[in-house]
Amino acid sequence: MAENTFTLRILTPAGQAVQEEVSEVYLPSSRGEIGILPHHAKYTGLLGTGVLSYVRAGSTLLTRIVISEGFCSFAQGELNVLADAVDIAENVDRQSVLQSKQEALKAFEENDPTDPRWQFARIRLARYEALDTLISH
Repeated sequence: MAENTFTLRILTPAGQAVQEEVSEVYLPSSRGEIGILPHHAKYTGLLGTGVLSYVRAGSTLLTRIVISEGFCSFAQGELNVLADAVDIAENVDRQSVLQSKQEALKAFEENDPTDPRWQFARIRLARYEALDTLISH
């Protein structure tokens, strides 16, 4: 590990999705976006659903993926992200995302916040909005 990089590791229930040496990471936390740079203080936090961006060591280009809920921990030059799911732009079908987003929006609008279907629709809608953002850029 170089002095100005750290290891990013993203894990899902399906296994390891990403392991890269990076110089910066931007995460969708439960309270907004958080940035992690080399030598960041120890950090543990809840993640929301959204776009996670990172710059590989030796590059200036942002790599963007969507993560769905989870948590992260940064210590000793390693950022470990545990997420329910990870989506990469190349694997996302725009038409499916737009259709699924409309279905989730309809379910969200038709249910009461006390109904478990409303909560499920809110989570799905957040994921499809993040996927739409990812593939729109």
